[in-house]
Amino acid sequence: MNIWNKEYCDDHNQRFAIDAASETDFHLPIPGAQRLREIFRLETERVLGNDWESRMKSLLSSRKPEPEPYAGEKQRDGV
Repeated sequence: MNIWNKEYCDDHNQRFAIDAASETDFHLPIPGAQRLREIFRLETERVLGNDWESRMKSLLSSRKPEPEPYAGEKQRDGV
């Protein structure tokens, strides 16, 4: 945190801080790592080209070729 930000936060908190209406903490526990992966998962399926590259919008990604020979059919890449 830079000096300006610290001074601003201290001033802001001093002017606007109020006491909590209740001493009870109503926050829920933080979900575990597995649950967070389920909550924040974004999956997209793309088709791999003959050069083991796939595109999504203007982004290009490459994969290492799989050990088995490429059969020529379009393979799917889950991202």
